[in-house]
Amino acid sequence: MNNTSYNILPYPSAVYESTDPAQLGAIASLMGVDSAPAKSARVLELGCGDGANICALAALYPNAEFVGVDLSETHIDLGRERVASTGLANISLQCASIMDLGTELGSFDYIIAHGVYSWVPVDVQKKIIQICKSRLTRTGLVYISYNVLPGWNNIQTVREMMMFHAAKFKEPDEQIREARRMLSFVHENVSGSETYRQVLKDEINLISGSSDSHLFHDLMGVHNTPYYFQDFVSAARTEGLAYVADFSLATLFLGTYSEKARETLSKVKDPGEAEQYLDFLSNRRYRRSILCHADQPVHRTIGPDQIRGLFYFADLKQTGSEDDGATKFATVDGSTWIQTPVKAGISSATSTLSTTSEVIDKILRIFTENRNSPLSVEELTQNLANTSSEAQPDDIEAKLLNAMPELIVRGVLRATSMPVQVATTVSDAPEVWWYARSAAKAGGVVSNLLHKTIVLDEAVRALMPLMDGTNTFEEILEHYVALCVDGTLTVRENESIVSDRNRLRDLLALSMKELMETLAANALLVR
Repeated sequence: MNNTSYNILPYPSAVYESTDPAQLGAIASLMGVDSAPAKSARVLELGCGDGANICALAALYPNAEFVGVDLSETHIDLGRERVASTGLANISLQCASIMDLGTELGSFDYIIAHGVYSWVPVDVQKKIIQICKSRLTRTGLVYISYNVLPGWNNIQTVREMMMFHAAKFKEPDEQIREARRMLSFVHENVSGSETYRQVLKDEINLISGSSDSHLFHDLMGVHNTPYYFQDFVSAARTEGLAYVADFSLATLFLGTYSEKARETLSKVKDPGEAEQYLDFLSNRRYRRSILCHADQPVHRTIGPDQIRGLFYFADLKQTGSEDDGATKFATVDGSTWIQTPVKAGISSATSTLSTTSEVIDKILRIFTENRNSPLSVEELTQNLANTSSEAQPDDIEAKLLNAMPELIVRGVLRATSMPVQVATTVSDAPEVWWYARSAAKAGGVVSNLLHKTIVLDEAVRALMPLMDGTNTFEEILEHYVALCVDGTLTVRENESIVSDRNRLRDLLALSMKELMETLAANALLVR
C-alpha cells in the first residue's frame, strides 16, 4: 500500500468546501488576518488527486490561477481530461513528488493540502510545511487537514486489526475484501468489557460504510499518523508559520461545554493551549487548520470591524417552537443529496438550536428565507429594517453586529469574502451554474456556487444539463416525461410503473417545481 496503489485504485473524485479560498480568507479576516482576494489569487493544491476539487475552484474564480500537484500519473491524467472537457484555462495539473518541488512554481496566496499530511512519511510532512512557508506570499494562507489525537486512538485500533489480517494478502482487491471480513468478524465476536465492545462496534459501523478506495487509502495506507494539535502547531511554528483558526469554528466554541469547563478554560491565556484542552474534552479526531506567516498578528475577538465587509450564509430551516416561546431552527453541514421526485436531504447529522432573542430570531428567519445565499451586513440590516418600522438603521445595525459573533462561532453562520450571485427564486428558464451542468454529464457528484458537494440521483443528473437558461420549465418537463416513456427513467404510483404521458405530466409537474426550488436552495441556480 504505497503511492503506486493510487494508479491501481484511484481515489474517488471529491470537492472540499473547506478549501475554498474565499471562505478561508473570510475566517482569517474574522481573526484579524489580511489575505489576498480569492478572485485574483494564485492557489496551489498539494495532492490534488484527479483535480475534482481544484478544477471546481478554478471554475468559481476564472480570474485566479490554480496549480495542482499529485504523484499519481493516473490521477493527473484524469484531471487533465477534466480540464480539457470543461475548457478551464486558468489551471495547470502536474505529476510530481512533493519532495521534488522547489521554486519553479512561484509563490502562492493560498496553499491547500487536504487529506495529505497524515498520510505521508515524516520527511514529506516536513517538506509540506517548508513549501508552505517558502512559497507563501506575505499575506498568504495555508490550509492543512490531518488526523488528531485523542480521537484517532479508537480508529487506530480498528485500523491495526484490518492491517494485521490484510497483510497476508498481496493484491489490493484481496486486502480490501479481507479487511471487510475482519471488520465483520470482530463486530460479531468482540468480547471484553461493555465499553470496549461498544467502542469497537461504533467504529466498525462507521468504517463499514466507507468506499473501497477510502478504506484502502485512508484507513489502510502504510502511513497514517495522527498528531496532538499542539504538536502540529509546534511543527508549523518551527518553520515560521502561525496558527490562525480551524475551518470549523463551531468546534472551538466554549458555549457548548459545561459551566465548569467554560470557567476553567477561559482562564487559559494561550488560545492554542485552550484548543488542545477542547480536543481532549471532545475526543476530537480531525482538524482543518488555517496557517499564516508567523509575523502576521492574529486576534481572536470577533468585533464589528472584522464582521463588516464579509458575506454570510447558512443552510438553515425553521423546525418549530417550544413551550417557553423559543423558536427552533436546524442547521445542516455535509454533502447534500438531491433526488426526484420530491426528495432531498443531507448526508450528515443535523444540529438544532433555539432562541428566545427577538433579534437573533429575526436574523435566523432571514437566513431561512435566503438559504445558502450570502448576504452582506448592509443587506442584513435592510432586511431587519423591513421588519421594524420604529428602529433607526444605525440601531438595527448595532444590534445585528452584537448578535452575529455568537452565531458565527457557533457555526450557524458561515462567512465568505466574495459576493456570490445565487438565484433564490426560479425563473421560467432556469439556469444551473455551468460547471455543475458539465459535472452532471460526467457523474452524479457536482459542486455548487459555495464549493459544496451535491450528490445527484439519475433523474436529476439527466435533467440538469438542460437547465442552461435556454429551455423553459415546460420544455424540461416534456423531456422528463419522454425519458420516463422510453424507459430511461421510471416513475411509480402505487408500486406500478407509470407510462401514460398525461399521468406522467401531472405527477412530474409538481416534482419538477420542487426540484427547481431545491436547486435554488442549494446554491446551484444562477437564474
